[in-house]
Order: sequence, then C-alpha cells, then structure tokens
Amino acid sequence: MFNHPPFRKIYPTVASRAAMYALANRHNQAPFDDDRISAAIYAGEWFEIGQAQYDEMLNLLPPLFLRCHMFAMSTYKGGNVTSTFVTVAIAGRQRWFRGFCDLSVPGSPAMLRNAIIARENRPHPECLSRDEQLEVVWNATPRDFRGYTTVPAPNLLSPRHRDRRSLLMKGRDAGPDARLLETLTAEEIEAWLPADAGYIAAIGGTGHLPDVNTGNDR
Repeated sequence: MFNHPPFRKIYPTVASRAAMYALANRHNQAPFDDDRISAAIYAGEWFEIGQAQYDEMLNLLPPLFLRCHMFAMSTYKGGNVTSTFVTVAIAGRQRWFRGFCDLSVPGSPAMLRNAIIARENRPHPECLSRDEQLEVVWNATPRDFRGYTTVPAPNLLSPRHRDRRSLLMKGRDAGPDARLLETLTAEEIEAWLPADAGYIAAIGGTGHLPDVNTGNDR
C-alpha cells in the first residue's frame, strides 16, 4: 500500500473565490518535472473555503464521487490527484474545505477529513506552525521574488529535493540575497509575513519584500 504525502494546511484564513483559484494554481512556477506532471506537488495540501465556493464547485461538473459531507472533482489535477471538498462541523460550526488527494492511496479522502479535524480542533488553532508560516510567506511573495533553486547533485537527499523553493530577499550590504525558503530563521519569517496573513501575491497588490537584516520595513 502506498503512503499518502502528509496533509498540510497552506492558507491561514477562509479563502475568497479568487484566493481559492490562486491557491489551486500556486505551483505554476514549479519545474515541469514528474512531481508537477503527476500533481504530486499538490497532494496533501488543503485550505478553508466558504460555503458559496463549496456549492459552486459541487455544481460545476458531475462529481467523481459524492458522499455524505464530501465530494471530489471529476477532473484531475494530474495523475491520480484531484480536488476533494469536505464539510466539517468544528466547535459546533459548519465549515468547508478544499484539499488535494492522491486517489491511488485507498482512503485518502477520509484521511484528508481526519487531518482537517485534528488540525482545527487542536488547542489554539489560530497559531501557525513554522511550516504553515512558511506557506504564508510563499503565498504572499510576489512571483518576481520567488522561484526554484537547483541544488547540486551531491547535496541531494532524494530526487524530490532537486529543485527547492527560494526567495529573493533584500540585504542591507550586498543587495538581493537568494535564500531557500526552508532555511529562513524565525526572525526572517516574522519580517516577511504580511500584516494580513490572508494576503496572497496572485491577488492584487505588490507583495512584501522586507530587509532581512533589520526586519523594520513595516
């Protein structure tokens, strides 16, 4: 049996209609490799949407499957990965979510639902983990200041680490500084996070490009 990629929240607030579409295409800059072709790069990602977006997607096309409080799109992102929509009651309130499941893994839609319930029912669900903060940073960074860095073959942990997300950051002395997203310090993450955590670069605005040496640009 195949293991599903980890389920992970990629957006901190309820996504608007425009944000939903932007998030569903947020890896369009990724190298055109097997992970992108198969949509493995999306598998496991999820975020919250509104009821109107849930109903719109349900009525867009005949669903691949329709179960109690859950359905999947009949169009695939790539390979066996498709959008799965779930409705969950959390703290007595109905909420709606969109995630990407690899349907070659048996039970992956139920795994998505369970991951959402576990994440949103934990103490202080409004607090973002480091990984979730990094996703906010990535989503909020203008396309001209984010990209993928090729890692030399001797440093690869696996083929999946060949191309890694990087940011072009402003340095005080040496000009722009390309940094791997995963290597940002807590202070740099704080400097890079937008004041509105729900901001996404694909939707208006010019994004946020901090001075990483001072973090005092806001």
